[in-house]
Amino acid sequence: MNNENGTSVVERAGYRATHETDKVIEFSAGSRTLYLVTKGLQLHLVIPEQVASGVPPDLHVGHRDRYHNSNLRMFDIRRNNGRKPTHYGASIKPQTTDDLVRFLEWYKG
Repeated sequence: MNNENGTSVVERAGYRATHETDKVIEFSAGSRTLYLVTKGLQLHLVIPEQVASGVPPDLHVGHRDRYHNSNLRMFDIRRNNGRKPTHYGASIKPQTTDDLVRFLEWYKG
């Protein structure tokens, strides 16, 4: 699944694009925020790390590694390898459109 398809699926699921940079698009639905990473070929979402630990395994969303980027402006800050702290979240990589749709429904609550 690529980023172009991912953007349209996220929007159809009821999320609204609220901010965009060269590296990420910020989406919101109610009080939930997520980021779509626009670099790379594979669909790559970032959610708050605290929420990622509660994702049910049957949603098949792939890796939950930390992703650091100063453009994740709504997320917590921590020091990674640089001099100053930066925003971070958990990387989510759904493999299929169905996995993405099910994840987005779960995340919205």
